Amino acid sequence: MKAIDGIHLIIDAKYCNPDKLKDEKLLKDTLNNFPGELQMNKIAPAVVHRYIGAKPDDWGISGLILIAESHIIFHTFPEHRFVWVDIFSCKEFQITAALGKIKKTFQAGKIRHWVLNRGIHLEKVANTKTFLENGNVLDLTSRKRLTSALS
Repeated sequence: MKAIDGIHLIIDAKYCNPDKLKDEKLLKDTLNNFPGELQMNKIAPAVVHRYIGAKPDDWGISGLILIAESHIIFHTFPEHRFVWVDIFSCKEFQITAALGKIKKTFQAGKIRHWVLNRGIHLEKVANTKTFLENGNVLDLTSRKRLTSALS
């Protein structure tokens, strides 16, 4: 029985190039190519949608791609110069490569990320590293700290 069923990479990138963030074709191409670059398997073409809110600066582009391993999702906010990225996979992947791709594609000035190991069996594994926040690893032996870090 596996202890970890998936890896969930959460990325906040800011100080991005707004022209890159508002480019629907760039986002769609990035989503369509990303799975192959991470040795994942695309099962459907990327879907991209522009959202326009009630406030002039409340708009952006969201896109997702379904992969055999799970999903990759982007939410851009050009007026605020940031993008949120969510990569969930049931197999390991190169986190550093994913971070580099986001930084390069959107010309991000700063990236913050978290890695969550996902799985229903995690509580049965002692000393498994389960959470990475800005380079600080929290493990299952400190469940209270893990809970407060996630809340």
